[in-house]
Amino acid sequence: MAYSLDFSKLIKEVRGPKGMAAVTEEINKLKVEIERLRAKVEPQVGQKLKQAQGRLNGLKKTVESRQKSLEKEVRNTLTLVKKRAVAAEKKLEATLKRQTKPATKTSKKAAKAVKASMKKAAPKARKATKKQA
Repeated sequence: MAYSLDFSKLIKEVRGPKGMAAVTEEINKLKVEIERLRAKVEPQVGQKLKQAQGRLNGLKKTVESRQKSLEKEVRNTLTLVKKRAVAAEKKLEATLKRQTKPATKTSKKAAKAVKASMKKAAPKARKATKKQA
């Protein structure tokens, strides 16, 4: 049963013989109707609130676990990058040391062999230029 309040009728009754008794009666009717609605709605609201809290707790746990796994993965990646950076730096330093060392003197035999190979290659180059001309 839905409650309806007719203000114009209420005002006429207040001005009439009943006066404040009519207003008090209407307020009591409103009070009963509100209590009935509260009794009907509060359990549903409580259930929905519990469901929402359950979902929220589940999401919170999921986010926290994913956050932990992400942080672990980031830590592992950073340590790996640092290790690789150190290794690359060592290789670079070793390469630079090798390049800055003075050239070792070659033996006379090796020097003669290099000169001989250069002489052998030179006539071939001359022949190729004569053919082109």
